[in-house]
Amino acid sequence: MIAVASEVPKKSQSPYSAAHIVNRKKLLLGNVGCLTDSVVKSVVIKCATKINYGLAASYILASLFTGRSLKQLLEAKIEIPTQEFEGQVDQGFYLLSNWQHPQLTLPSKYLSYFKAPDSKGEVFLPYELLQAFQESRDENLTIEHIKAEVDEFRVQNFSGLFQHINLTRLQNHFSHCAPKFGLSRADIAFIADHKLEDHPQCSYGLFDTRSVIQKHIQYIRSLTTEAGLSGFHVQTIDKKSYFGSHRVLKGSSVSDFFNYCVQQINLSPATQSELIQSFNFYTFYVITFLELCTMHRPVLSEFGKLENFDLITGSVVIIDKGQQSARVIPVCNSGCLVLKAYVLYLKNLVRDLRFTYPEVANNITKQLASESNLFQLWDSRGIKSYHPNNVYTLIESVFPFPQNWARHYVATMLIAKGVSRNELEALMGHAPAPDQIYNECSSFDFDSNRALSDRIEKHITQDLNLPVIT
Repeated sequence: MIAVASEVPKKSQSPYSAAHIVNRKKLLLGNVGCLTDSVVKSVVIKCATKINYGLAASYILASLFTGRSLKQLLEAKIEIPTQEFEGQVDQGFYLLSNWQHPQLTLPSKYLSYFKAPDSKGEVFLPYELLQAFQESRDENLTIEHIKAEVDEFRVQNFSGLFQHINLTRLQNHFSHCAPKFGLSRADIAFIADHKLEDHPQCSYGLFDTRSVIQKHIQYIRSLTTEAGLSGFHVQTIDKKSYFGSHRVLKGSSVSDFFNYCVQQINLSPATQSELIQSFNFYTFYVITFLELCTMHRPVLSEFGKLENFDLITGSVVIIDKGQQSARVIPVCNSGCLVLKAYVLYLKNLVRDLRFTYPEVANNITKQLASESNLFQLWDSRGIKSYHPNNVYTLIESVFPFPQNWARHYVATMLIAKGVSRNELEALMGHAPAPDQIYNECSSFDFDSNRALSDRIEKHITQDLNLPVIT
């Protein structure tokens, strides 16, 4: 028997609420994707009263709770909690994600450099829905069967409501309301099991699924409580559980990497080989340091020309994946110090090499004058364009890291510190459709990038204590 709830709990304002309000104001008043709260309440009550009569009610509620389609719900793997943690066990059942993050193809001795995910990417649903999920799998029911049953249920029970009810509207209700409960676009994509390739930010970093689940539970609870139901309890035990990328380095690995690079740099080389090695390792060190500061993608001719940097205000123009990725990103204080020291190093090289290596000195002069890209490599034939494929050969025998490890690492660090994943998405250069970052109608605030940059600066200088060449 489902009892009546006594009171709707008050919700604290989430960091996503303000942006959510702005985005909702952009919608037309008659937007057909938005169901009213009263209509959703009626749907929940009707489904709850008929939860034990067929499969339709459970699948409709599951779609409303998760934003997933019937096909996704039918195909998803389910698991029942069995493991206890400090005498407690999860209340509900697992609906597993289909997201697949590439495994590391490295010898086992190197795997200790990385953090390992310990979650399958689970979402929780109430036990009351479990019977329908188990029955549909035990009987090998097809999606056509489920759709037919849901359509029949919908016609019989929802025809008299103020708005027309279909599954698309029920799915969309989750994405419309989720930001009120502190769920970001990335969280919504995870819970709704959207295609990973359509949400590139979600390919980066590790995140605590338990934190996301707790917010998701608040969303489910808001629907059932508003409908006057005290059933449909979902509760998770208080522990960390990380899901996502396998390419996230440990902090100690990052420190070891930078310390090794600095050890290979001799600012007073005695031989040509030492000169070339120091030049290349210094360049590699600076670029990787700036990747940590700005989350620039590792690409050909990374960071472009010196004129892209503004070392007075501390910023850089980045275009690392076509024009849609164009953005202005702050460069934190330590990054500016490293870059200024590198520019001075290049100027001294021009002076020291103008007679012994005039062609190299001439090329470096062009780099400093923004007539060519700032970062170049040096081999036996002279200066050539920077490409991560070439520079990683310097270090892959010692640190065989994926080239984009810095983006994975910083993303994980910032997520762990509780920053807005919507703002992180903008920093990384992932267009947060349908919003645009740089136009007069945008709800994006550049100050958020400054705040994230400050977090990165603190982590580099205090948590990692990386060597800063100045």
